[in-house]
Amino acid sequence: MAEDARYMGVTIENIDFNIPRLGTWLRRVFYVLGGYIASTGVRAGNVAAVAMIAVAGITSVG
Repeated sequence: MAEDARYMGVTIENIDFNIPRLGTWLRRVFYVLGGYIASTGVRAGNVAAVAMIAVAGITSVG
């Protein structure tokens, strides 16, 4: 990101020259991170739904 390059005191061109496939690698990293975040949210929703069903089942008996 541009602000990271400014913080480090280098140019984007310098980063691209020294680490040529950094952009491709970072794209993959963020895809994986996004998938992890999404799957964690789905799992948390699933756990909450199952917990609600379990509590409703206990309270409806008797």
